[in-house]
Amino acid sequence: MLTPLLLLLLAAPLSGEEISATARRERSTLVNLHRGAWEFAPPNTLAAFRAALYYGADVLEVDIRRSADGQLVCFHDDAVDGDLDGIGLVAELRYDELRAMPFAPRYPVHWRREPVPLFADVLAFAQEHGLLFHLDIKVAGIDAEIAELFSSADYWHGIATTNDYNSEAIRTDPRYHPLPVKGGLLENFLDGEFDRIGALNERPGQWLIVDDPRLPAAWLGRLLPAQTPAIWTSSERATRTTDPQRRAHWLRELNANAAANTDEAARIEQTLRRARAALGLGYMPYEEETIEALRRCLRQPSTHADYLYHALDAAMAARALGRLGASESQPDLERALESTYTQKVAVQLADKGWSEAHFWWLDYRLYREAIFALATLNNPGAQTPLRALIAGKFSLAAHTAQPQLQALAADAIALNAPVNEETIAWLTHANARVRRRAFFALLAHPTPQTAELLCRQIIRWRDAELHSDAIALAISAFRFLPERERALSLLENAHDQRVRAAAQFARGDAVNLDYLSERDGQ
Repeated sequence: MLTPLLLLLLAAPLSGEEISATARRERSTLVNLHRGAWEFAPPNTLAAFRAALYYGADVLEVDIRRSADGQLVCFHDDAVDGDLDGIGLVAELRYDELRAMPFAPRYPVHWRREPVPLFADVLAFAQEHGLLFHLDIKVAGIDAEIAELFSSADYWHGIATTNDYNSEAIRTDPRYHPLPVKGGLLENFLDGEFDRIGALNERPGQWLIVDDPRLPAAWLGRLLPAQTPAIWTSSERATRTTDPQRRAHWLRELNANAAANTDEAARIEQTLRRARAALGLGYMPYEEETIEALRRCLRQPSTHADYLYHALDAAMAARALGRLGASESQPDLERALESTYTQKVAVQLADKGWSEAHFWWLDYRLYREAIFALATLNNPGAQTPLRALIAGKFSLAAHTAQPQLQALAADAIALNAPVNEETIAWLTHANARVRRRAFFALLAHPTPQTAELLCRQIIRWRDAELHSDAIALAISAFRFLPERERALSLLENAHDQRVRAAAQFARGDAVNLDYLSERDGQ
């Protein structure tokens, strides 16, 4: 199959072209960005949706919830601690509290003050630019209110699709006309592979959903800018507080033993207090007593059979230790990765119908925070266990968690270290998520130095006749990097069809993907 000609990136940016929602619905292929362009800004924020527009998206996949004071907000999880530097459930926090919380330290510092938006503000932004919606309504009982917002805005034609839960008021309205789906590349994180995007575009349907906009935009001939757009908000860093009374209070809260409570509600409340105390101490100056209390909390997490509370206090202690740069906490952070605290609640999980192979998911929050803390400690050796994890040489008690934790480790290192030969070597990794992180790390550093490193590695692989798939990924990156012609000259006589197709993609030529059907046939 031969796609239409891929245009060279020489035209004015299509993102500057105003297009109505009605005209957008007529496009043969619509790019739907999952939670906005969250490679460029925090997910579900106006910054992420501005980036989506900038990179040529047509549809915004948006998660909607209700805050404690009745506001419809854009946020994915029940609890805020995954994305925000705070504790609590969205449904139990007022909007002003949500808006005041910075994004978590695992995000780049210049993203942290971007606020959680109201859905009404996102709707106004989409209407202004003719963008369509993929609605993911996360809780029951708010669909009628969302429908009323679309009625008031006279923007029902702006709904491309909605998920089939919590959405009856929209799905049964005669003004709702969903568009057919082509498919998506979310589950396996394969939207960093040019031929997957091309094959997806060939499917019947009208819209495709991905996490990153760059390859779909290139495939569809929509301009990709040479540099990251100036869409960021404040770059301020967290301020420190030196209030001795507050510090003493937080230390008392953190040192309280939640496990001592036999009443479940009391144990949950104490876990929440310990988690808030751990977060607060992370904003205090570095002091030995503070560090020791946080390390002790990390070693003695509060365990619960409910993910919302399990090891929440220890996870926030890990976050605080990373923020404080406490290099002496490295052994404790490594032990957290080697542990399975869910064994303490295994009976309750089994009673809930959990498979033992999935018990580790309850520890995921703690693993995530330990990984990002290790990546930011004031100790160059702290990233050594993360590199061992990516290489499959780190001892994990939760073996089934390895693919997910490898991807997190690659995220953490890519965020905190420059592109180097190790990053490029990840293009050969068996884990598709790690390959994707390597590819997008390259695109995030479109410098001559990145191109030089990549060229050297391509020569090694070519001369050794190894890793043709990695060569194809590397060559396709030159669509976005300098020294394109030099890289393509390395492959003038390539035998592998995928490598030749990658070179066509990098040049902006039409790409033949017949080899995909041949591989599928095998």
